[in-house]
Amino acid sequence: MSELEEKCIRFVLMNYKHGVFDTRKAFHEWKNKNSIHTRKRHIGYYWSGVAASLLLCIGTYLYWNMHEDDAWMRIAATDNIMEYMLPDSTFVTLSPHSTLKYRSEVFRKEQREVEMTGKAYFRVYRDAVHPFCVTGQYAVVKVLGTKFQIDETLSDSATEVYVSSGKVLFAAKGENDGMVLTKNMQASLMHGAHHPHIVASQTPNPVAWAVGKFVYEKTTLSDVLEELSNYYHVKLTTSNAEKTLSAEFETGDGLDVIVSLIEESLEVKIEKE
Repeated sequence: MSELEEKCIRFVLMNYKHGVFDTRKAFHEWKNKNSIHTRKRHIGYYWSGVAASLLLCIGTYLYWNMHEDDAWMRIAATDNIMEYMLPDSTFVTLSPHSTLKYRSEVFRKEQREVEMTGKAYFRVYRDAVHPFCVTGQYAVVKVLGTKFQIDETLSDSATEVYVSSGKVLFAAKGENDGMVLTKNMQASLMHGAHHPHIVASQTPNPVAWAVGKFVYEKTTLSDVLEELSNYYHVKLTTSNAEKTLSAEFETGDGLDVIVSLIEESLEVKIEKE
């Protein structure tokens, strides 16, 4: 560990309080005091406009396609995560190789409907007069204003929906009846099935890839390391897996910094393969 990292660790430990380990606040206070500046991930509407204007630079493309008399706006991400703001100020984060399209002439004026493939996270602008509707290859989700994820990239032929906040109606395409999901609920729809069913989330932070942070509240270290291993494509192990962690990290802080902070705060040793 470098001298710079050791100073960082010492500063964070000085800000540690039992049960409330705000690593992000402590880490950034330390960087500010030492005149160290890093670009933070901002999810404001201003940055979404910047992201949309730089599609070609980040390996994505945006193009117009005309169908009869209706103009379709199509957005597709290639090898990078793409951020895009819809005309109603709804913010969409597309996972690599995912797509989104909507009819630009009628969107918001008459309806708020989009179609997608792949995996996407939505922060829907609330509009009670015009409900927001997302249609995937196999499922439909309807909302007023909320934050949720739709994932059709799973290998077990299922569509999964996870709700960060608010309320959504999750249904199979062509079905009138669906399932209402609220905050922190997740459901799965097997392709060809008529109704979705509730499932337990396989990770503490299903939308970390989109929002840029991990948040843990008395989470077992075994669950923390499993999530970090999957996210950073490594294998992390420890002999103290039963310990719990309450902390918050930015995904952009990097695995080495996150692991070091966990080791120092919980007094454990974490092996990386």
